[in-house]
Amino acid sequence: MSPAFCRYGLTFLGLILFSQTYGQLLRNSTPIILSQRPLETESGQPLTIQFSDLTVIDLDDHYPNGFTMTLYEGKDYAVSGTTITPDRDFHGILRVPVTVNDGEAESRPFNLRITVKEPKNIAPVITGHIPLTIEENTSITLTLSQLTVNDPDNDYPDDFTLEVFSGNHYRRDGTRVTPDPGFTGTLYVEVRVRDGRDYSERFVVQISVIPENVPPTITAQSPISIEENTSVTLSLNHLTIVDPDDTYPQDFTLKVSTGPNYTLAGTTITPARDYTGVLTVNVRVNDGIDDSNVFPLKITVYPANVAPVITGQVALTMVENTSLTLSLSHLKVTDPDNKYPDDFTLTVHSGANYQVSGTTITPARDFTGTLQPEVSVNDGKANSNRYKLQVKVTPANRPPVITGQQPLSFAEDGSIELKLAHLIVNDPDNKYPDDFTLQILPGSGYTVKGNKISAPRDFHGQLKVPVTVNDGEFTSAPYELTITVTPVNDAPVVTLEKGPITYFVGKQPAAITQTAEITDPDKDAITVAEIAFDAMTYRVGRDMLHYDKSETPGINGIFDQAEGILYLIGNAPTSDYTKALRKVTYSFVAGENEISSDSIKLVRIKVNDGLLYSEPATREIELIQGVALDIPQWFTPNGDLKNETWKITSLNSSDEYPEALIRVYNMRGTLVFEAKGLNNEWDGRHNGLELPTDTYYYTINLNDPYVNASFKGTVTIIR
Repeated sequence: MSPAFCRYGLTFLGLILFSQTYGQLLRNSTPIILSQRPLETESGQPLTIQFSDLTVIDLDDHYPNGFTMTLYEGKDYAVSGTTITPDRDFHGILRVPVTVNDGEAESRPFNLRITVKEPKNIAPVITGHIPLTIEENTSITLTLSQLTVNDPDNDYPDDFTLEVFSGNHYRRDGTRVTPDPGFTGTLYVEVRVRDGRDYSERFVVQISVIPENVPPTITAQSPISIEENTSVTLSLNHLTIVDPDDTYPQDFTLKVSTGPNYTLAGTTITPARDYTGVLTVNVRVNDGIDDSNVFPLKITVYPANVAPVITGQVALTMVENTSLTLSLSHLKVTDPDNKYPDDFTLTVHSGANYQVSGTTITPARDFTGTLQPEVSVNDGKANSNRYKLQVKVTPANRPPVITGQQPLSFAEDGSIELKLAHLIVNDPDNKYPDDFTLQILPGSGYTVKGNKISAPRDFHGQLKVPVTVNDGEFTSAPYELTITVTPVNDAPVVTLEKGPITYFVGKQPAAITQTAEITDPDKDAITVAEIAFDAMTYRVGRDMLHYDKSETPGINGIFDQAEGILYLIGNAPTSDYTKALRKVTYSFVAGENEISSDSIKLVRIKVNDGLLYSEPATREIELIQGVALDIPQWFTPNGDLKNETWKITSLNSSDEYPEALIRVYNMRGTLVFEAKGLNNEWDGRHNGLELPTDTYYYTINLNDPYVNASFKGTVTIIR
């Protein structure tokens, strides 16, 4: 009688075996995530992971009561609690690490597989366009920026293309539209856009074609007045314009002519020094095509001057035993009738603890602290008030000294980016780490890329790395950093033969591997192995995995039929798990007329060393219906009338396969025997000559319309 299955795919018998072997762990058993339900979502759409999405074993707790779940961040998605949101431009298979906690112990991470589908594209819709106007006998190039487009799943106009169609009263060259000669009125031009995948519906763009241009006319101006010794910038807003075929001031430009009593820079008028009165400035405007009439613009210049006032300064700092040249830019000055600092002059007055030469001050020898030199400015007519500047004189710079470091470490086969914050630095005249730079010196046992340090592969221990810092002027003496490289666990590796397994329906179970090897770079023991059917080919109750533990009693096997996974559980060396894998067999339980044609099954094998799972190793199972041949592996054509010929027979007496093609090749690839039908025997000769004792390769193709099967192998002649 088969044992009843527990809730999570373990049998009561398996639980008893597990508890006998690991009874001391039942004080609080760590939960194990065995598998998951299929999960899928669309790009950019959130998916909340439920407890019911996971299959979990915990020998002393009732999952999921009292459990918590943790999802971990990774590539191509974002995590919020138990909800993951794939990146908008990602589609494919996401792998999301997840753990569960029973209140006392955390499971090992399990990689959730989530299928992310690309959302169906929504075609763009053109909803409008900006007003388009051109002059008679000119052209216009239509662009994406002229259209209003609605596309909820694409960013317009990124990666969009525009297509323009031919129509009445115009010629088309790509997206350039040229009205027929002499045409005025409205052009109706059909266009459409494409978002990279789908086209929009056609949309009619209206282009207004207006008659040729009429020059503008300046009819008046607004009053303009400025103070003496100041400037004014003329603009289109100062003028009144009449233009019947243009909208003023859109696309208009202003042209200003030179004249007496002022200078011109662009459209800026500066009266002559101390000039007062009315300036006459000739101006014109252009509507983009034609100039207007010349208009005499009037500017009133009235006299004024107010003495400047020094109201403040910028922060000033200098190093002891150096000089500083003061300038107008160091001061904050107000002067309502002059533009500071244009035409201003600076005067520096004598005072305590410094000398003056022009506008350059030199503190007394070895002086540090705050100087207060008095200064004043002149706007060309009047002096300002005297103002006491505050100038901070700092001690001369001294080289920095590295006195220590923070604890530094990184994992084996990783790297660390060294930063100024990792060092303890003494510099009495600079604020560390502001404006400091770090240099890593070359040495043995490590490599440097930028500020990143890495050690040779598989190295762990301590690195000694000399470094220096620079405060912008001086470099410190080298300091030898100590960096610890911590060892990390390497995942085990499963290696399988590359060829598929051939299984004939109704025959004895077939081993899923005969040469499997399990290795672990860290020589760790293996705690669990999973042999899992691919969900797309697995059939519950039909595909079966069996495990013979007679040679490996310390490793127990539990087959979860619901998920199609065989678990091998037990702490054992890699050599024992290698033996255990070779004792796993496959069979197919066929019902009446169950298999009508050959099919392919897929199994994936992975092992865990207590910390990491190996990469899955995959093998195919060729499921063949009704084809079973007895193919001898050797024969002895030596004249003793025993095993004289190599004869292939069908184990199904009704299937003789008369069209079967048999070929035999020697080690050099030469065809030495060929026959049609299984009733032809080989006597070990080629062209009438005996072949020597050796191993030969054969291929057998049944050439049966109802059976898709072929065989390859070796046969040995023994003389």
